[in-house]
Amino acid sequence: MNALTSLADIVGSRHLIEAEALRERPQDFWNNVPTRALALVRPASVEEVSAVLAWCNRNGSPVVPEGGRTNLIQGTAASPEAVLLSTERLNQFDAPDLGAMTVQAGSGVVLQALQESCHAAGLRFGLDFGARGSATLGGALSTNAGGFQALRYGVARDQVRGLEVVLADGTVLSHLTPYAKDNTGYDLKHLFIGSEGTLGVITRAILRLHPAPVTANTALLSFTDFDAVTRTLSRLRRDLQGTLSSFEIMWREFFEFNVDALCGGRSLSRKAARSMSCARRRVSLPIWTMLASKQ
Repeated sequence: MNALTSLADIVGSRHLIEAEALRERPQDFWNNVPTRALALVRPASVEEVSAVLAWCNRNGSPVVPEGGRTNLIQGTAASPEAVLLSTERLNQFDAPDLGAMTVQAGSGVVLQALQESCHAAGLRFGLDFGARGSATLGGALSTNAGGFQALRYGVARDQVRGLEVVLADGTVLSHLTPYAKDNTGYDLKHLFIGSEGTLGVITRAILRLHPAPVTANTALLSFTDFDAVTRTLSRLRRDLQGTLSSFEIMWREFFEFNVDALCGGRSLSRKAARSMSCARRRVSLPIWTMLASKQ
């Protein structure tokens, strides 16, 4: 009998991919190296995650959790004897709770889908970054992602009220509390947030939400020295009274590289081309460029 048969019995044969088929898949979004692993499994519930991890524990198989595979550091690289555990089927989330301003979501939920659901309810999920359209909640929490809006809403761990995780032996730890004022002993969730899957696999979370901003104002500024950048940040944080949500610094080389790529790689209208050309002339001399957003 194939050693993986009992593993397939847990998740269903359609949701187990063995080594040979896996080699036809790139390791991640940025890397065309073939995926190396004993198998990939796609559990659909916390019970299935628990059973998979218990099987791996009994059989001495290393486990590598896998989310949206948007990381830049080969975080899902595995050894030939390892089992990849994908959270893509743990993608259910509830409607936002308008009274508590929270939402419960599975670790396989794509961030953009969660953001759009919250926005439709007049609320905002405070974590946002460029890979929102493919990155999943579990990956964001397990790496304690920072994102664009950390100044106002904090990093990934600051968005979490309650957490459900599964340990390496299959034990389920669940503390899915929606309460802001929860002072009941050890706050174990913070051990797992940022641990990158080394302590357990995140399966669900209760997330805090915020009222959606009514307006947004964005400014692009340029500076000749870094001290002016830090002084501007301090001034904006004070004068905007906590409503500054983003403050992103771009080096001159980075800015010019992207402007050149945009102008050279796309068909722009004459008006747009003139605007980009003027923008580049205005900011080509300063060393630092800063993008600030008030929302």
